[in-house]
Amino acid sequence: MSDSAIGAPARSGDSPSSSLAAAVGQLFGSGRELVADAADLVAAEAHVALQMMTALAVTAVCAAVLGVLAAAGALAAIAMGMVERGFSGAAATGAVALICALGAVWFVFRLRALARHALFARSRQQLRGDG
Repeated sequence: MSDSAIGAPARSGDSPSSSLAAAVGQLFGSGRELVADAADLVAAEAHVALQMMTALAVTAVCAAVLGVLAAAGALAAIAMGMVERGFSGAAATGAVALICALGAVWFVFRLRALARHALFARSRQQLRGDG
């Protein structure tokens, strides 16, 4: 038989098992690179999400502080208006305290309602196969 019919003769150091091992090694190397790229992407997205959550938290705290100051100003205006209309300072202070107490009670009931809400209910349904 001629070399052209069979193909090029195998080199003395190349056996079929070593070329298979090299191919498997390249395959696993490519898989590792793919996983590393995905991990880099997830890390970058997590970093952006962390920055976004930090900005949201700072903005929410600033909004809360300004809201409390606005509520305090409104309550002071109510108290001053009551004093101008002839109510005593104690009565005006009591009225403002009553408004604050009613607001606190409302928030307590709102928090109780939120605490009773089942978290991740849709995810649990999906995992159980109900939804």
